Amino acid sequence: MEKSERAQFKILWSSYIFKSWDTLISLFVQSTSLVILYLFFEKFIESKINTYWVSRALSQVSIDSLDRILILLLIIEIIYAYYQIRAKNFTLKPIEIFIVFFYSKYRFYDYQWQFYPYGWYVNFFDTIPILILFSKGISIWSFYYSLRDSSLKTGIIDPDLPLSDSNPVDELKRENFANELVVVLKETKPSERALVIGINGTWGSGKSSLQYMISKKMRKKENASSFYEVNFNPWLYSKEKSLAYSFLNAVKQTLRAEQYIISSTINSYAVTLLHSTENILLSTRFFKDLKNEPSLENELKNVKSRIKNLKRTLVVIIDDLDRLSDEELIEVFRLVRLIGDFPNTIYIILYDKEYVKEAIKSKLNEHNADIFIDKIIQVEYTIPESSVENVRVLFLKHLRRSVEQAVPESKKLWNEEKINSLIKLGIFNDCIRNVRDIKRFTNNFLLRYKSIYAHVNLYQFILIELVRYKYPAFITLLFWHKELFIREINGKNPFTLPDIPLAPTPFWDALQRNAELRTVLIRMADFNNEENSISEPFNFLNYFTLTLQEDFISDQEFTETITKPSEEGRVKFMRWHTTNPDMLIYRFRNFDAFKEISDFMLFLEQLIFVDNLMSGKESWDKLPQIFIDKYLNLVSSKKFDENEFYHEVSKRLLGDRTGITTPLRNIFRNNSSFSINGAYTDSPLLHGWKVQKGIDNMSYFFTAESDSENVRHIVFDAPHEFLFEYDFEYGFFLRDVSCEFKLFKRGSGFFYIKLQVKKGDDVKNILIQPSEQPSSSLGKVWDNEYIIGLNVSIIKDWRLFEFNVENAFKTNTELVLEGYQFHAITGIAIRGKVGFGKFVLF
Repeated sequence: MEKSERAQFKILWSSYIFKSWDTLISLFVQSTSLVILYLFFEKFIESKINTYWVSRALSQVSIDSLDRILILLLIIEIIYAYYQIRAKNFTLKPIEIFIVFFYSKYRFYDYQWQFYPYGWYVNFFDTIPILILFSKGISIWSFYYSLRDSSLKTGIIDPDLPLSDSNPVDELKRENFANELVVVLKETKPSERALVIGINGTWGSGKSSLQYMISKKMRKKENASSFYEVNFNPWLYSKEKSLAYSFLNAVKQTLRAEQYIISSTINSYAVTLLHSTENILLSTRFFKDLKNEPSLENELKNVKSRIKNLKRTLVVIIDDLDRLSDEELIEVFRLVRLIGDFPNTIYIILYDKEYVKEAIKSKLNEHNADIFIDKIIQVEYTIPESSVENVRVLFLKHLRRSVEQAVPESKKLWNEEKINSLIKLGIFNDCIRNVRDIKRFTNNFLLRYKSIYAHVNLYQFILIELVRYKYPAFITLLFWHKELFIREINGKNPFTLPDIPLAPTPFWDALQRNAELRTVLIRMADFNNEENSISEPFNFLNYFTLTLQEDFISDQEFTETITKPSEEGRVKFMRWHTTNPDMLIYRFRNFDAFKEISDFMLFLEQLIFVDNLMSGKESWDKLPQIFIDKYLNLVSSKKFDENEFYHEVSKRLLGDRTGITTPLRNIFRNNSSFSINGAYTDSPLLHGWKVQKGIDNMSYFFTAESDSENVRHIVFDAPHEFLFEYDFEYGFFLRDVSCEFKLFKRGSGFFYIKLQVKKGDDVKNILIQPSEQPSSSLGKVWDNEYIIGLNVSIIKDWRLFEFNVENAFKTNTELVLEGYQFHAITGIAIRGKVGFGKFVLF
């Protein structure tokens, strides 16, 4: 029988069959009494059975009906066995023992009655022991194997239970310490006062498991005759009126079976204490109060004298002090030193010393808590910390076992060498220090991993969960700085702090303060080339999702909704923007199913709808940026014809402005409009500028000049008879102009903005000329082309202006009154010598 099976059988035996010697003695007395009583009235009982059972019932049974009777008995037997399993009490009852005695007497020794034979030396009367004993055996066997199977089927979540009969494996190898302590206890006999032994251990160091091993060793045959063991857990009684009364009652219950007189003395002491001293343990004048209560003082003396004469040592084990409030913890220490300070008594207190010291400082204003503790505890043991290597080995064992149970196909994902390299990171030493840390981390890890293991990289997920376990606040920062994180993890030197201080952000501040945290993120980048890496934007969210939550937006559902416009789809967007806006933005950002320009236009329509829904909300500004990123990426990829693509998008955003939010319109203007950059060092003709047909050899007219080291501009320098024209193929959406230009001397050159106005089919070309001497009337240049002067300010030699071209046209009342309307900006024209520092149309 294996060790775990023996443990299960022990539970079955002690909890359901043989509960205690008291129950065994009681069973013997009751069953023996029934047998004696029967023998005393044997003749009388036999005559009554003959009269009322044999003559009137059994004599009427025919041979043909015996089979039916046997079937009935079997049914009764099955029902009886089922009852035994449900009751979980397999101890023979007095009446059952008496029935077995009755059967044995008349079957083998007394031939008062003859029994119907069934065959093979078996009579129908033999169903009596079968009914009792066989049903007992079957029910015990069934219950034992159900208990065994349930214990062997370990769940994927470890409940972090201390050692017990059902969980006996000592993974930290501390049994030797428990054995040595019990040897010391056997050789220790406190005479006048109790000896208090403290076992100090941090949270999760295994104090409760050590307490189990000490108790187990004390109950062994070679030690049982040396101790009376009391396991007192004050946390279970922390809400009771008197903790002291509960403690004394626990001692009384332990001694009652063998030491009735001492038990009754303790009971009297406990009752007197409860009635005479309300909250006596919280009183600083305990001894004075005690002397004022003669009966209480006498009771205490009686208890001490009787415990002193015990042949065994009274050992009281007190655990779970870490769960008590400060007041209750102080009460336990006073209980040990005042109420329960008995001779021939040893207290073993398991506690976290730092926690106890804080409670003492808080409630007693003790400046030196160590001295206070030393006054109460004479001997202190400190539970040794497990070695780093042992913890690593144990952690690897737990993680592998749990993952293999949760994800049976995990063997193909598991690489022990990689896992080992991860858990050797310094941050693991800080986070995973004991068995409790191992179990808590593993449980947290598995809760998430089991649901999404197919969509994450195992090694990166372990590292993310480590950060979540140790630095939960940083996980939030990482999530909200997704773009920064992905950019860094995909960089050449990920998460390397620059020599020049960064602009302060919570994300970088955290990495600057914590080198270990930065090490984990750098280590995470080692797995970027593996499947389902967090470095891929579309995988990022998987690492932060426990499971598919309510209103989780799957990629498939989002794609169907965005590519097939419908009223139902609009309803979904309205719900998603309220219940899950972050995931909705995530899906917009990662959608890239654009085969035709029409696909992008459908995407744009849905984004416009959601942009209006989210207007003014926290994440609102992300949608315009998502749109322009996708637009520019598609332009740079040359996937579509650039002019056609530009025409379709600008027509929707800037031509028909229905339902377009200002940020969405402006981000397109600012990122896709025409500009002349003053940083050019050669001819703008080489950068996409177009000239009017018939004008040749313009390149040498463009030069780059500078007023100083930091001020550069492009200069058009040509004879007056040359007019350079830059025509816009798609300029109907342009309305505004921002310009910074220079005339080197009065009349040396001219700069014009070209536009078209329409009245029905009648089209006129207009030149708007920035000038210090504006003209509100039309000046005809040549057929169907006119000029309007526009006033500009002058700062030194530079002309600076920014205005709306459409509004500027409307100031010319002559054309407006004639019914002409602004249609489009068609280009720019330059004559003479003009320098440009900045020029933007949008």
